[in-house]
Amino acid sequence: MNDLAAPPKNNSLKSHRSAVCEGGPAFDGRDLPSLPVAALQTKRRHGFRQLASPLMDETNGGSRFEAVAWEGRSSFETLRLAAPVIPQVRHYRPDDRKLETKIGQEDRIRIVQTVRPPYSAIAHLSISYANGRTAVGTAWFTGYRSLATAAHNVRHRDHGKAVSILVAPGFDGVRYPFGLHPAAAWHWPESWEKRGFEAEDDYGVILLAPENGIGQKVGAFGFGTLPDRNLQGLAVNLAGYPADYQFVGMYYHGERLVRFDNTKISYTIDTSEGMSGSPVYGIYGDHDRVAIGIHTTGADAENSGRRIDADVYDFLLRLRR
Repeated sequence: MNDLAAPPKNNSLKSHRSAVCEGGPAFDGRDLPSLPVAALQTKRRHGFRQLASPLMDETNGGSRFEAVAWEGRSSFETLRLAAPVIPQVRHYRPDDRKLETKIGQEDRIRIVQTVRPPYSAIAHLSISYANGRTAVGTAWFTGYRSLATAAHNVRHRDHGKAVSILVAPGFDGVRYPFGLHPAAAWHWPESWEKRGFEAEDDYGVILLAPENGIGQKVGAFGFGTLPDRNLQGLAVNLAGYPADYQFVGMYYHGERLVRFDNTKISYTIDTSEGMSGSPVYGIYGDHDRVAIGIHTTGADAENSGRRIDADVYDFLLRLRR
């Protein structure tokens, strides 16, 4: 493949996990204009060590949860339409714990206005694998045509490599407001396979065709690395596409982080199959929604994701298009 960007000039953060594996059909190296790399004011004010800036215009200020109120629930009954049937395949659980779970009372809110940022920048994935199995996943735009997701969406331990991925930004369960886009390539860290599918390597990137550029319309999340002191009790948001609901669509929940370590963040946000790959993000400054993790798995008391550290940041930045 000739579509990989060169690594940043400062390679001090490069590690054994920075090697890239890939899947999908080959395409040429034509690309869109370069993207902004850092939102310096937000980086300084909110303590990010590294920050790739968001590409959204219609976002809200303050460090808080999304102001979705009860919009999703009040409109839920009106959306009981003949939605497409989505196959429910058990995703691989990287740490052999339970699949993503609902914790206590169901608190997820259905997002109705998926055409508005940041929900427009979250995409439903329809995935087919080499062994014929299918699955649902979630991804989020990091650029004009690049999306971050979980590695097990694009290279499953049991089902093998994905052979086709359909990307539907802002899918509301019935309509495709921004169309349905075949992925041109998908990437995961080499260590995801070499180290035996460990949770800390469960991150990946999906690329659309060079001429696509739908991210210019739907927007894109920023992503960054935060020091431990800034993660304590951080209010985080998560939205994605659960495959266990009778009524397909995008669902949101926000809570505070309950614990974290060098590579993992944990929270009591309700999730389920299909939401793997969702952004775990905060709201910063006047208009910045910045992902600090990628949702991957769950347990009885809490769900968790891959913390964006220097390794993940470097990986996402090199593949940002």
